[in-house]
Amino acid sequence: MTALMWWNGTLRPTDEVTTAVTSETALRGVNAFEGIRAYWQEADGRFALVSLERHLERLRSSLSLLSLPAEHLVAPLSVAIRDLVGASHEGADYYVRPT
Repeated sequence: MTALMWWNGTLRPTDEVTTAVTSETALRGVNAFEGIRAYWQEADGRFALVSLERHLERLRSSLSLLSLPAEHLVAPLSVAIRDLVGASHEGADYYVRPT
């Protein structure tokens, strides 16, 4: 299965995603990230995301400390991560790293 990313509001194969090498993040390394686990639950036929909202709130807080816009981050990222994991291969566990 092709690896996927959430990019500009849609799921995309990772080999189609590009960013400019002159972007602020690439040039100066201003960044924050979280690591979220998604475990396949065979009995329920779905993925379980571990503490998703707490991870996203911590990411929002980290971005705020860096003076990066983050006030409306949690809700859209929650949807994006659920979409990404929902499109993933059933039976596998995943590590999601919103950056």
